Amino acid sequence: MSCHFKGSNIGGGINLDGYVAVESYAKNNSLVGSVKHSGFSPMPKGQPKLDDCKISKIEAWVKAGSPNN
Repeated sequence: MSCHFKGSNIGGGINLDGYVAVESYAKNNSLVGSVKHSGFSPMPKGQPKLDDCKISKIEAWVKAGSPNN
């Protein structure tokens, strides 16, 4: 995710630097949709999907209400 952290060139205009930034993408379902390559711009861009274990962890975090932990 190094392309989505703050700096002069944030990839795709999406800033994932910190909880507040990531939480908004979790709540609107674009985070899960993107990593699953389903209905949103696929991430990582131009790469294969993340492995199922990583996707499951992201989904579980979102389903748990995206706690700040």
